[in-house]
Amino acid sequence: MVEVDGFHHGFDDQQSHDEARTRWFESQGYRVIRFWNHEIKNELDSVLDTIYAAVEERKSHLRLRDGAEGIGG
Repeated sequence: MVEVDGFHHGFDDQQSHDEARTRWFESQGYRVIRFWNHEIKNELDSVLDTIYAAVEERKSHLRLRDGAEGIGG
């Protein structure tokens, strides 16, 4: 899951909410990647590289898992 955060996410009460929300999503099997608004506007290539790397990492993990299950089963 990719989340884009504005300035209000820098406040303590919102950070606590975001952390709890992230823990919930992770408990459901999701990975949460957060970016600040200004990163999307000013560093889009870097943001896209980060997202791409996360997707590739997940695909690699799934291939390893599926391959390992196939070998032993």
